[in-house]
Amino acid sequence: PWMTDHMHGTSIACQVTDMDEPGHVQLDPVNLFMPGLWEVRLNFTLDPSLGLGATDQVVFRFCVDP
Repeated sequence: PWMTDHMHGTSIACQVTDMDEPGHVQLDPVNLFMPGLWEVRLNFTLDPSLGLGATDQVVFRFCVDP
């Protein structure tokens, strides 16, 4: 997690675990310790046989209200 307005992340590392279903991952813990705009950025290495290129990125942006 990254807090864009304050230019900092969290002090607790988030572990990314692949799930059984392809393309599904679990993030734990996601420590959003203060209100404001947050980003979670996920970078993926794709299967070259899919013809989609070597890497891709997904960015989730959301606001935590006080």
